[in-house]
Amino acid sequence: MRTSKIRPALTAAALALTTLTGVASTAWAAPEPGRYAAAVYCDAKGGLAAGTLTRADIMARGKAWVSANVSYSQEACHGDAAGRQYRTDCSGFVAMAWGLSSSPDTASFYGSSSRWSDIGWSDLQPGDAAVRRNATKGHIVLFVSWTSSAHTAINTYEEYDTGIGTIAKTRTLSSMKEAGFKPIRYTGIKQDSAPPVRYVQLTSMDDLDGDGGRELLTVHTGDAGGRLWRYPYRVAAAGFGTRLDLGTNWDTMTELANLGRTASNPYPDLVAVERATGQLWLYPGRSQGFGTRRLIGNGGWSAMSNLTSMGDLDGDGYPEMLAVDATGTLWQYHGSAAGFDTRTSLGTNWDSMNSLTNLGDLNGDGTTDLGAVETATGKLWLYPGRRMNGFGTRVLIGNGGWTNMREIEGAGDLDQDGHPDLLAIDPTGILWLYPGSGTGGFGTRRQIGGGWNS
Repeated sequence: MRTSKIRPALTAAALALTTLTGVASTAWAAPEPGRYAAAVYCDAKGGLAAGTLTRADIMARGKAWVSANVSYSQEACHGDAAGRQYRTDCSGFVAMAWGLSSSPDTASFYGSSSRWSDIGWSDLQPGDAAVRRNATKGHIVLFVSWTSSAHTAINTYEEYDTGIGTIAKTRTLSSMKEAGFKPIRYTGIKQDSAPPVRYVQLTSMDDLDGDGGRELLTVHTGDAGGRLWRYPYRVAAAGFGTRLDLGTNWDTMTELANLGRTASNPYPDLVAVERATGQLWLYPGRSQGFGTRRLIGNGGWSAMSNLTSMGDLDGDGYPEMLAVDATGTLWQYHGSAAGFDTRTSLGTNWDSMNSLTNLGDLNGDGTTDLGAVETATGKLWLYPGRRMNGFGTRVLIGNGGWTNMREIEGAGDLDQDGHPDLLAIDPTGILWLYPGSGTGGFGTRRQIGGGWNS
């Protein structure tokens, strides 16, 4: 293991810059012509007016080229069903799907325009795109869907390369960030219906209201600005009590994590990353909610994922936090009075895992364990804690199917039976409690809520 003596704010920022320089080691599709390079003119006949195409329409237009496997060429045109012609390279393909009046290049798509705008990775919806540009080279893909609720990989449609043509492809989010892609949205999309309403970023918290029970925080995306709700668990009722409103504008934050209590604060603290700046903020716990936030990490934290608080792993009195960088390295950030000071590498290839969560002392050996879902298999694994030595040999605690869960969160001893539990929301919006068995796994799950997808 390797320990860095750099403050995490600077480390994450430097990491974000470092990973973006590793593009040469990754094989990407053929580059677009430069902004001023001569390219074939394709007559799109004025395109389609903004507000004409729904997301479903855009996906159908993209799929038509994929089904036809339209050949890749920067010097050829191909039409849509109405005969509008578009250049048969990656940006011409996206221009066709969006019904634009011309075939821009990737330099144009990467730049500013009233026709498209930058969005966050977590905001991607079918029909959006992701574009990269490096000097005179670039590539753009049409977003189809996330491969799972973990949001670690995406399905795309794209005009890929000579001899390959228009294809459906899967790309990991970490590799796209490393290569310098950014997500964008066509501003002329006609909404199929109201945006999906759902509860996201489930975050289990210690007792905030002093009743001895645990709490659950979640952001409701259907509320204007993203409202943060607190659900107190009631053991006698075997479910949650009346929820409490903790404020709006939480859709501007991501990677919420319970940092736990410190010697100076009897209430648990919350950390979160600001989407627009990549800054890491601490929200000090107070009775019933949180106090004024303070900055504990400068820009660069948007390059990190799966922020997971693990309690005081190293026994110094301050809680630790885990995070995975764009290269798949898992880092342990060591807590301090100011936030975090050093970090330690705990291994690579963690981009093959998702839904990292604190399982508490699930196996009963006295240390905090980590849970994670293997993206390729959907299996749930337990990584037994080893304090200063990271984690021991992983143990399988759940067979395939966990990638179908939309949210997974270690819940602590929610039912107060002496064993840590797990919460998960399935695709139908049912909230399930998996009670800890006391033998390193979980007992029979039981439903404790419904409607969590509405």
